[in-house]
Amino acid sequence: MSSSNSSPTGHIYRQLDEQQVILRLPPALATRVQQQLDDKLATGQQILELPYQIEFMDNRHALFRYEGNTYAAVLCDLPCVVESSRLGEAKKLYKNLDVHQVLQVDSKPIEQSLERTETDFYLEDGITHVTKGAKTRFRKDPPEYDADRVSYVEGLMKNVFELKYNLVKGESAKKTDTLMEFLEEEELEDAVKEPTTLEQEENASSQLAPQEKTNMEDSVLKTLETEEMQVSNVAEQESFAAVVRDNTEAFQVSPTNISEEKKSETLLESPQEDNIPSSSQIEQQKVLEAQRKAERFRLEKSIEAQQSKIRQMEEKIRDVSNHVLKQRMQQHLDDMNHELARLREALEKHDREVYM
Repeated sequence: MSSSNSSPTGHIYRQLDEQQVILRLPPALATRVQQQLDDKLATGQQILELPYQIEFMDNRHALFRYEGNTYAAVLCDLPCVVESSRLGEAKKLYKNLDVHQVLQVDSKPIEQSLERTETDFYLEDGITHVTKGAKTRFRKDPPEYDADRVSYVEGLMKNVFELKYNLVKGESAKKTDTLMEFLEEEELEDAVKEPTTLEQEENASSQLAPQEKTNMEDSVLKTLETEEMQVSNVAEQESFAAVVRDNTEAFQVSPTNISEEKKSETLLESPQEDNIPSSSQIEQQKVLEAQRKAERFRLEKSIEAQQSKIRQMEEKIRDVSNHVLKQRMQQHLDDMNHELARLREALEKHDREVYM
């Protein structure tokens, strides 16, 4: 069925611009319509008006009127484009237009059938036997992994091989600063909450009344006087002074001894300070360690991939019966084994360099 803007053939009230649509009728309805058209052609009459009428309600739904009955019709898309041709002179076929839609009419009248409930406007099969299930047979296989997982793995691999590291930049520096501030606040709170014994004594002494302070001073003076009265004997006083003098001499340290001790401490501490690595050396060691790990990871993954390729090639060689093709595949397998040996040697060399 073809139509244009100027001639609405068959009372099809739908704007079609040089477009052809296949009309698919139920078997009983198709035989009746075909019989009427054949009778008119047999009598030599020109078919000026079709025995049916088609009225489109929207882009997908239409009404098919025939012999006083109204049938529901749906415009569906074909899985592939079909070329329509016309027979010219000398039995030559000339391409007319492309057909990519089918107007499918329901077998029951619209009073008995349901209203517009179809939502799938796509046909699985074409109009020929070859195009049966064309979309399912020629569709693309779904990917093994979705796009989100692939992008996530690519980001991981990029970070591993490019060795991007960030020590104290950006958000990490902010986190460390906030952590140090939080710890300092906790230390200050602990210092305020738990004063030392000296501070407690000072606070207690400052909180005492002036009268209580004078009473305490009098009691202290009285105790001192009693102690002086007890030390009345001169011999005891001299012995007490000698003991005090001996104790002070025992605790006195000469400046020469102090300087010698300081020198010995510096001599002991100097080699320790030389052995302590600087921050730049620590960062360099971290970078080297990361590079070694990345290189080892790359070699291991390459070995695993090469082993899987070798297994697949061995399975293919077992299935091949052609001697020449099998010989070529065997040469390719030998090359793959040489590559695997080279990767293993590189991994062993890498391990030796790391542990040296």
